[in-house]
Amino acid sequence: MQRFQAYIDANRKRYLDELRVFCSQPSVAATGEGLQEMAAMVQTRLQRLGAVVRRYEVGGSPPILYAELGQGAQTLLVYNHYDVQPADPLDEWQSPPFQPQVRDGHLYGRGVADDKGDLLCRLQAIEAYQEVFGGLPLRVKFLIEGEEEVGSPHLRTFAEQHADFLEADGCLWEGGEKDSAGRFVLTLGVKGICYLDLSVQTARSDLHSMWGGIAPNAAWR
Repeated sequence: MQRFQAYIDANRKRYLDELRVFCSQPSVAATGEGLQEMAAMVQTRLQRLGAVVRRYEVGGSPPILYAELGQGAQTLLVYNHYDVQPADPLDEWQSPPFQPQVRDGHLYGRGVADDKGDLLCRLQAIEAYQEVFGGLPLRVKFLIEGEEEVGSPHLRTFAEQHADFLEADGCLWEGGEKDSAGRFVLTLGVKGICYLDLSVQTARSDLHSMWGGIAPNAAWR
């Protein structure tokens, strides 16, 4: 591990510069701005690792990248996305959102945390492993899309069409973070999101809240 850490330290500036380049490229899912260009950058970075990359577009979606590298009895599936949220409101940015800047030891720019930083550090970690130890001891699959920030509307169709791509012994999801105490957060499940519109009528006209104690209450119902 000392050799591995030494390689990371020796390449730290290059890795940070690489993240700056990724975050300088707009890739806004809501508008489509820069998605093709960002997908091409990610594809090139995967190929630099020696990965075999396939590029798909499903029903007009931005490019979905599927890549494989390494050999071994076990398989790890890695999911990430290269799209970002719109930068609005722009007046709350202390620096331009697509011109990343370092302030107080932190890099600020759209996509640094969600999700280009996580995506790139995984690719850089594989690079470091290959340079220090050689080939990967397992098979790694990457599934990287460009619509996560708008709900991944085409991902289900892609998964149904290519179910074999998703077969793996484990999956590493998009994020990776530390809590306020500096401990790594390991998430073992998610609660999901459910949107509902409910319509309840309990009276023929609006009632003042003073009647809440005796009249049927729509909120409680």
